[in-house]
Amino acid sequence: MRKHLLFLASMLLAVPAAFSQTLPTNIDFETGTLSNWNFYTGTCCPISAGTATSPVTGRHTLTSGTGTDPYGGFPVVAPYAGSYSFKLGDNVGLQQSERVRYYVHVPSTSSNYSLIYHFAAVLENPAHVASKEPNMLITAFDSTTGMALPCDSLFYIGYSTTPGFFTSSVSPGDVIYKPWTMGSVRMYGYGGRTVAIDFATGDCGYGGHFGYGYVDISAGLFITSTTIPCGGSGALSAPDGYSSYAWYDSATFTTLYGTSQTVTISAPSTATRTYAVIMTPYPGYGCQDTLYTRVSVGLPCPSLGVFSAAGGNVLTVSPNPASDELVIQLGEKWYDAVSIVNQVGVSVMETKIISAETKINISSIPPGVYFATLKGTNGSEIRRFVKI
Repeated sequence: MRKHLLFLASMLLAVPAAFSQTLPTNIDFETGTLSNWNFYTGTCCPISAGTATSPVTGRHTLTSGTGTDPYGGFPVVAPYAGSYSFKLGDNVGLQQSERVRYYVHVPSTSSNYSLIYHFAAVLENPAHVASKEPNMLITAFDSTTGMALPCDSLFYIGYSTTPGFFTSSVSPGDVIYKPWTMGSVRMYGYGGRTVAIDFATGDCGYGGHFGYGYVDISAGLFITSTTIPCGGSGALSAPDGYSSYAWYDSATFTTLYGTSQTVTISAPSTATRTYAVIMTPYPGYGCQDTLYTRVSVGLPCPSLGVFSAAGGNVLTVSPNPASDELVIQLGEKWYDAVSIVNQVGVSVMETKIISAETKINISSIPPGVYFATLKGTNGSEIRRFVKI
């Protein structure tokens, strides 16, 4: 089972602490150029794009802006991936193939190095034999040995039954398309080696029908997190293009929350909870993936207590001594309530905590030595104070 990290619809992505490497230069096209990529052309089918070349106008194209694909209607720039993407091939069927390649040198200090990519495909469906159909091929291999990385090769052909594709409503009526979909290249154990990532497209083998695609690579390996209001609910969404989904609490993998691409969950009963979705691909189209996202409860949340980063790590009870009012400033912990206890262990006052700063009127209790006991999901803390 491959373990990656979850893409959450309509949310920004944040780099996890465990992944500190920077992206190889311009692998995401965000310099606004095609530098550091390698380009090839050839014939099809099969794809034999082995002739190195400079970018060919119309067949190796940098995309930007808000335009959409004329057949699929999806954006020409991958959502969430930046300002630029790349289009490979065209809609002219001339028995051509195109390839684009990037060489990734995996840091020698990294044992678990992965890249997230996005792709889309537009393939005409002339109903030829499979070996002559327009197609798109994604591969990754060790540049020294030529050995393919396991589970990182995908091959799509222009049949209407190809999983994850839709039929275009645009003339000539025999075009299928796959909108932007996320994939991943896992380079576990390849530290110190160079991996080639290939994207290729080809027209039909008889020269009359086209195939092209789009490519982009995200800025690193990502984790996502989101906040759900206290007592509310929120939606988590996995990438599309998979045969089935199964959502679990990642702590135990015993509670199933749903089996659709998107699930609605209630705010966790604890401060945070991490959910996992197991994504099973269509047969022959990759390996099973497990992706993760962390959900936090919005503050304030009286049922959980209160967390305040602004207060730092230290819980303070002031002033000390106090006369009429006691002010409690929370540190980086969660608390439900505070109990004021006298020297003989009797609770003389209790109150709920609903904010990072809680003010308690203590004018009614007699002068003496007291203890403010805070209780919450992370345990308790006690602070001594004097009432005058």
